[in-house]
Amino acid sequence: MINIYVMICVVTQLKKRGISHRVDEAAGSIGRRYARTDEIGIPFGVTVDFDTVKTSTVTLRERNSTRQVRLSVRGSLSRINVVTYELMSRCGQV
Repeated sequence: MINIYVMICVVTQLKKRGISHRVDEAAGSIGRRYARTDEIGIPFGVTVDFDTVKTSTVTLRERNSTRQVRLSVRGSLSRINVVTYELMSRCGQV
């Protein structure tokens, strides 16, 4: 139940910041979910998992490097926000 609450919190904050997102609730391993998001070009993944309940953290994964880091929910949202707007400003979209 707490995982759903965290997921809703993350989705709400991404919406508020105008950042496009997708929730993958399909069955399958986390590896398959990463593969699906990689295929459609999603640059970052936020994973809410069993450790989220214990530690109040999520995993932030970057598509191109496949690097992963555990961050607080707020920390992951701040990081996505900064990187998204840096990329948009480089492309002249902000």
